[in-house]
Amino acid sequence: MLRRIFYAAIVVYMGAPPAIPVFLIMILCLSTLAYSICEREWQSMAINWQHICNEAVTYLVVVLQLSFNGYVPDSAIRSGVGWLLISICLAFMAFNFVVILYHVLCEARAYLRRIVMIMRRSGLRSEAQRLTKKLS
Repeated sequence: MLRRIFYAAIVVYMGAPPAIPVFLIMILCLSTLAYSICEREWQSMAINWQHICNEAVTYLVVVLQLSFNGYVPDSAIRSGVGWLLISICLAFMAFNFVVILYHVLCEARAYLRRIVMIMRRSGLRSEAQRLTKKLS
């Protein structure tokens, strides 16, 4: 949460030379990436890898953002980098959507299995067998 506040403050108060805030975001992003790799905050390994990939892509986007600070004088290259940034953002939106959808479906399947087990224990065997056949 604190990282997002820093990102927002850096972007909002970005001055005339935008290279300094971009370098600050790069340092912040690298420190968050190192923390994510060392700590492994979540129990699910897939969520850990998703977080690491998101931080790596955030760092890549920030590095590519440096081309808009006057370091690359050619406007055609900057246009290509802009389209690359857009495609990277769209690809990672799709990646995050797929990961979240996968976890939602796994949790829904586990929840339905618990319901089937409760139904089996309570004596509703025929209904539980019907649901089990649908889940399999």
